[in-house]
Amino acid sequence: MKKLHKLTALLLALGLAAGLAGTAFAADAPRYTDVPGWAREYVDRVTELGLVDGRTDTAFGSNEPMTRAELVTALYRLAKTPDVKDVDNPFTDVKEEDPCRDAVVWAHTQKIVEGRGEGVFDPDGSVRRQEIAKILNEFAARQVGRDGLESRKDVASAYPDAGKVSGWAKGYMNWAAASEFITGHSDGTLDPMGTATRAQVSAILCRYLDDASTGDASKDDPRNQDGIGKKELLVVSFGTSFNDNRAATIGAVEAALERAFPDYDVRRAFTADTIIEHIYRRDGQLIDNVKEALERAKRNGVEELVVQPTHLMNGWEYGDLVKALEKYEGGFASIKLGAPLLTTDGDFARVAEAMIGATGDLAADGKTAQVVRELAQDGGLYLVARVHCFRDPALSNGRIGSLLTKKGKIWYDRRGVCWSSPADQKAADYISALCLELADMGFDEILLDDVGYPWEGEVHVLATGDNRPEDRTVPVSALLARLSGELRERDTALSVYVYERLLPGEEVYSGLTAGVLAQGAGRVWLDKRVDPAHYEALLTAAGLDNPAARIVPPDAGGQEGSWYR
Repeated sequence: MKKLHKLTALLLALGLAAGLAGTAFAADAPRYTDVPGWAREYVDRVTELGLVDGRTDTAFGSNEPMTRAELVTALYRLAKTPDVKDVDNPFTDVKEEDPCRDAVVWAHTQKIVEGRGEGVFDPDGSVRRQEIAKILNEFAARQVGRDGLESRKDVASAYPDAGKVSGWAKGYMNWAAASEFITGHSDGTLDPMGTATRAQVSAILCRYLDDASTGDASKDDPRNQDGIGKKELLVVSFGTSFNDNRAATIGAVEAALERAFPDYDVRRAFTADTIIEHIYRRDGQLIDNVKEALERAKRNGVEELVVQPTHLMNGWEYGDLVKALEKYEGGFASIKLGAPLLTTDGDFARVAEAMIGATGDLAADGKTAQVVRELAQDGGLYLVARVHCFRDPALSNGRIGSLLTKKGKIWYDRRGVCWSSPADQKAADYISALCLELADMGFDEILLDDVGYPWEGEVHVLATGDNRPEDRTVPVSALLARLSGELRERDTALSVYVYERLLPGEEVYSGLTAGVLAQGAGRVWLDKRVDPAHYEALLTAAGLDNPAARIVPPDAGGQEGSWYR
């Protein structure tokens, strides 16, 4: 375990040192004066991309309703303004000289919009939230060459006003909610008939852009075809929703196996249902889970089935695969299961030796620690080490405090990452040892990220127990108190990073309340979507004196830029 601590600290220190040496703060772009803090990132992005224009040079019109014309214009620009000059305009209330004419005509030809009946588009009308869901869904579908996109998971019905969604909009609204493009209001309602401000639609567009930025799904072969012969090689992977990465990694492994075993038909299965659903919802591409792949093999009359996982090591995922295959004994003439890459003690020893060999010259003479100390002392820099705590698949897959679902399976967040528990002693010891090593290397401050329990994603399916008690503030507070005391002895500060949705409202899930922060964190670093004034009020209410002095806002870089850049 000690070697793992040192290696992790070494790699982190190298990354931080390289980042400090090569980072220059970006100059602030011109900003509108009417944009609330939570929307700053989104408005800056859509204006820099030229998707949405401001009302004036100084006003974006953040709180004004987004019009139907403005929304389709943003999507038209995102589609790189296709030429529709020669296409007939079907709407009587959109004039040929109107700035939105080409965008509206284009959206109609793409079947993204239909108008509000009898040749009326209503360009200046405020776009309703369920209309946003429909328009964005149809646009997203065309971008991936589909007639439509859907979510197979019912998310919208969980909202108290789900019954107010129009019949034609139910599938669209469910897709937008499942994709987290459109989220509920602070009162928990979906508000399908309500309008959305220009700032809110900017946020929706940015969420879509982030989700659609992982490459072209069509370049990846899902290997879910029928027509399988008597011999099948089923490659089982956890999966990834990043399209380019999936083609370059999992796809490449599958292709290599196909070349190596030409007598077998190679097919694919993913074990992460969350990733399977994400890919289907975003790209319309179906990937089999293990059960679906096995049923497909049976339907196709496969006799000899070879299953090769791409898992790195034995763990929960591999154990679940073994159990799934046991149910199909007798369904095939033979089933053979390959082992993960790291199975025996010898496998682990060889990998450890290779890692030590590759980095030994860096750590042997203490050069990394020396560089850190010189940066702090001779360079006059204040060094902060950012440590991701419990959102750590290495810990969780190693069965160290793994958070489980109510069905006893490892829980994954919406990005397919598993978590460990702050209440687990081994996990807490690991975080403590890592922080202390970084302090000994010369870092002035340890910034903890993901320090509580999961607060977003399908947290309602998480099991409650010793690892996730009803009062989650207790283990989180205890951990911060422990680390604060240990680091104080080394004259090293302790701080915590907080996100937009971490406080308030979600602390019931995370265990990281304003009171816990006030007692355990020296400083509170804010995510760029967080309003500093709001957090000052929360921390003041929690009993913290002069909270402004302990908050690190997103624009802490001053005139030269943000500490994020």
